[in-house]
Amino acid sequence: EATDVWKDNPSALLGELLTALGNKEIPAIGVERLNKAVRALNETRICLIIDEAHHLGQRCLNTIKTLVNQTPGEFVLLAMPTLWKRLEREAYEEVRQLVGNRLAERIKLAGLDPKDVEKIITRRVSNNEAPMKHVVRLLMDRAPRYGNHAFVRDVITRVVEMADGT
Repeated sequence: EATDVWKDNPSALLGELLTALGNKEIPAIGVERLNKAVRALNETRICLIIDEAHHLGQRCLNTIKTLVNQTPGEFVLLAMPTLWKRLEREAYEEVRQLVGNRLAERIKLAGLDPKDVEKIITRRVSNNEAPMKHVVRLLMDRAPRYGNHAFVRDVITRVVEMADGT
């Protein structure tokens, strides 16, 4: 998960990447971190997913572009559309090189699907006697303002907790 604490510091990004890959000894120098990350990512094909990618900046995006070019794995950057647009304004060329590249694909996830909401409910609530269409509609009306699937998950979790599993 990218964070503002990195302050667009590629060395921090690479340190987190190496830690996530299980490295216990992280080099202090940025170039050594990059070389170690490239070696590690070339050992086996890995899909690296960076959540909160809107916290990345120009320098971190260039580092990811280097990793994309030098390793065989896949890189997935997840971000809220409005925050990603802000990153595009701040680091237009770098973002364009990543998402406009011949190897890139940009996927925008739509909102909730009522069938997905129904599945979440039926999988988490064992004694489900509520009128499903009504419950789904209530959740769908509120979910876009409060986090979509996360909102539905949290409401259902709370309902189960309040009902003590009954």
